[in-house]
Amino acid sequence: MANITSPPAHNGVQENGRIREGLAEVLPIEGNKVFYNNVQVFNRDTSVLALNVFESWRMEHAPPGRAGRALTEELKKTNEGLTVFEAMAASGLRSVRYAKEVKNLKHVVVNDLDEKAADNIKANLKHNCIPETIAEASHSDCIRHMQHNDLAYDVIDLDPYGSASPFLDGALNSVKNGGLLCVTCTDSAVLCGNHTDVCYYRYGGTAPKAKYCHELALRLMLHAISSAAGRRKRAIVPLLSLSIDFYYRVFVRVIDSPKDCGNLAADTSLLLQCVNCEWHELSPLAQPKSEKNANLKPGTLLGQHGGTTPPATCPICKGRLVMGGPCWTGPLHDGSFVSAMLAESSDAQHKTEKYPGITAWKKVHGLLTAVSMELPGSPLFYTLYGLMSITRTPNCPLQKFKNTLINLGYKVSHFHREPMAIKTDASSEVIFDLARAWALQHQEASGVGPKPKIEGFLDKETSSLPDSDWRKINFDEPVAKDGDEEKESEDGKEQHHKKRTPMFLPNPESNWGPKRAAAGWPGGKCKKVKTGHEEDEKSSPEETPTAE
Repeated sequence: MANITSPPAHNGVQENGRIREGLAEVLPIEGNKVFYNNVQVFNRDTSVLALNVFESWRMEHAPPGRAGRALTEELKKTNEGLTVFEAMAASGLRSVRYAKEVKNLKHVVVNDLDEKAADNIKANLKHNCIPETIAEASHSDCIRHMQHNDLAYDVIDLDPYGSASPFLDGALNSVKNGGLLCVTCTDSAVLCGNHTDVCYYRYGGTAPKAKYCHELALRLMLHAISSAAGRRKRAIVPLLSLSIDFYYRVFVRVIDSPKDCGNLAADTSLLLQCVNCEWHELSPLAQPKSEKNANLKPGTLLGQHGGTTPPATCPICKGRLVMGGPCWTGPLHDGSFVSAMLAESSDAQHKTEKYPGITAWKKVHGLLTAVSMELPGSPLFYTLYGLMSITRTPNCPLQKFKNTLINLGYKVSHFHREPMAIKTDASSEVIFDLARAWALQHQEASGVGPKPKIEGFLDKETSSLPDSDWRKINFDEPVAKDGDEEKESEDGKEQHHKKRTPMFLPNPESNWGPKRAAAGWPGGKCKKVKTGHEEDEKSSPEETPTAE
């Protein structure tokens, strides 16, 4: 048996054939080649940190309503720890780490459909000296288990091969009010627009091919979760949504709130995307309540109260428009939760003592810093290289473009997956007019007119930019300052943190990505859940396994 109290020199398969990660050690199955994917260390490290933070954070953030407040007060009195269900555990490595590294964990059920995997889980729990009162091995169909255990768990972790969509209904039935869903999807080819039909029947929306595809993938996942929750009069609060390497991981709080369900349509939008240029527009399905329309009920349809009519062609290039979505356009993250996680990852001595099993601190802290710098309330983004491919001029330095937006009074940031992203509250017209101004200035400076990708792109006489002589806008002007304080902007914060924290790290080794499961490993081939679309799925891409 192994009662491990410190992480190994390196995560992965050790000389004795056992797998070490964090404070866990799992045994190989006799006669099978050991399978281990070190790419997922970051996934599990982030999850361990998220569960530790959530356990204390939920005490200060009660679900809405009298029942939610009463539940939180009861938790404060009893200090009862988290109950966790891992639906598809494979070797049980993740749950072993939860049992040993989550400070106030009451009980974790470690489940797998495969009998050999379930037996291996039992052996691994025993090998790691985890008592049955803390961790319990389970051999069952996770969907049936969750459907038959109503409101049983504080945390449900779904990390399947491919899409998590078949498991969402069961998870939303089994998670408690105010509980946490941790959901991973690895079918990025589907979520990024390569298989429209599959994307729609899995997630209830479609994804046009675009440079913001990774953010849209997260929003399609959240749309699927929020729609399934709404059918149970439950609402979701995304705490942290991450696009990492080849997969997507979201941490979502589930609350019992019919009132918040009424706002679901306002947090859901259809998407228009031009096939020729970067232009896109989101159209919410309903009008959210505000001071201007306080007499409207939540969820009032836009069309009944002066909703805008979508254009027939692209307003920039007159190109053909395609429709995507519907997708979630509410927040991707909860600021207070991200700040709590960031605080835990900032203090070097504190994190070493409190979280001895977490080894990917540099990447965890960098990504959380990048997330904290994201501009909230501005779904999707443009990219500088996409805009410059239209003008066909020398690239505008990214910081000059962002500083110009800030000086015009707008906010701007990156996306945590894309450092070249321009996520801003400026309209699409402003973005394209800035690109046009840059192109015209370089045409005049060189004396040779560029040939834009879009015919007539430089011929526009008017502009949405406030400067009367907008063609002469100064891209070299530094960010304006008010006294000694830098003008408030997400990009200003981004530059401050970038000096101290690397946020966009390169892959640590070549061929960094999913690996195929070893032959004979019981989790190597996922037993497909019958969805009624088996014939359609024959033409969809083979899901690449990303087992523990």
